[in-house]
Amino acid sequence: MAESPLREVFRKLLQSIPFKLGALLLSGLVLAALLADAIAPYSYRDQDLSQRFQPPSFSSTEPGQAPHLLGTDNLGRDLFSRLIFGARISLVVGLLSVLISLLLGGLLGALAGYAGGWTDSVISRLFDLMLAFPSILLAIAIVSVLGEGLGNVMLAVGVVGIPIFGRQARASVLTTRELDYVQAARSLGAGPVRILFVHVLPNCLNPLIVLAALGVGTAVLDTAGLSFLGLGAKAPFPEWGTILADTYQFYKRAPWMVAFPGLSIMAMVLGCNLLGDGLRDVLDPRMAEKG
Repeated sequence: MAESPLREVFRKLLQSIPFKLGALLLSGLVLAALLADAIAPYSYRDQDLSQRFQPPSFSSTEPGQAPHLLGTDNLGRDLFSRLIFGARISLVVGLLSVLISLLLGGLLGALAGYAGGWTDSVISRLFDLMLAFPSILLAIAIVSVLGEGLGNVMLAVGVVGIPIFGRQARASVLTTRELDYVQAARSLGAGPVRILFVHVLPNCLNPLIVLAALGVGTAVLDTAGLSFLGLGAKAPFPEWGTILADTYQFYKRAPWMVAFPGLSIMAMVLGCNLLGDGLRDVLDPRMAEKG
C-alpha cells in the first residue's frame, strides 16, 4: 500500500536531526510560556530590594521562600520568573509578526507573479525599495512614526518582513502558473481568482512555510533589539530585550543578569533556525534530490 504524502512528510521530518533538535528546543520554550503561571515561583512584577543581585542558587536565603534559580536583578526580581513570562511575550510577538508578513507579503507577491505586467512591476519595485533599507533601520523608522510600544514594534517587524515573503511567493507563482494542471483549469473556464487561490497558491506554500519558521526567530531577535533600544515593551513587562536594557549596565557586578536573557534569545532563534532547516530539507524538492 502506497504511503500517503502527508505521512511521508512526517516520517521524513522525524528522521531529520535539525528538525528534531529545533522542535525539542521550541517545545520547551512553548511549554514554559504556556505554563508560566504554574512554573514561575514569583510574579514577574515582585520586587524585594533586600534580594538584589542574588546569584543563581538552588536554596533560598529567606525561610519559606522559593530559591532564585537564575538569580535576581537590580530590583530584586526573580530572573527565572521574568524569563518564563518573557517567553510568552516573545512567542506571541514573533508569531503575529510573521503572520503579518506572510499574509500581506504572500498575497502581494502572488498577485505580482500571477498578474504580471505593470502590476508586477509596481509591486516588485515596492519590494526592492523596502529591501534597500537595512531591516532594523526600517523598523526603527516605522516605530518612530507609529509611536513606541510592543504592538507597534510587532507591526513594524511584520511590515519589514513583507518583501521577503513577497519575493518568495512571486517566484513560486511564476513557476507554478505555467504548469499543465493550471493550464487545464484555465482551459476549462476557471476564473483568475479561482486559479490563483485554488490551484496556484496551495502549491506554493512549502517555501513559505520554511520561510515562516525561520522568520519567527528573526522577528524575536528584531523585537528584542527594538526593545533594547527603548522602542518596545516598557518596564515592568519582561520582554527579553527590555530585560537586557534594564540590566546590561550591571554586567560586571552580576553577569547572570545579562547572560540568561541573551541565552534565552539565542535558544529561541536557534530553535527556529533548526526547525526551518529541517522543514527545508523535507519540503524543498531540490534538497530532497540532493539527499
